[in-house]
Amino acid sequence: MEIQHNGMNTFLNLTSLSGHILMTFDDAGMVVRRIVCQSSVDTGGFIISTQEKRGLIISENNKGKLEGVVSGQFD
Repeated sequence: MEIQHNGMNTFLNLTSLSGHILMTFDDAGMVVRRIVCQSSVDTGGFIISTQEKRGLIISENNKGKLEGVVSGQFD
């Protein structure tokens, strides 16, 4: 996804996103952060603030398909 607005920060509500990984990228295409999203009824809200304008959300089931395509190591 590419975020397009003039603000410095973007707030992403990941509350209902479970079993996925959010990766954000800098302007050079390098991975800045990897966040594993695991949510349940008991965990409450999960909102992050990011300055990166590019991101990728993938299912944990598909993370092996990105090995070698996206820089960084999956843990």
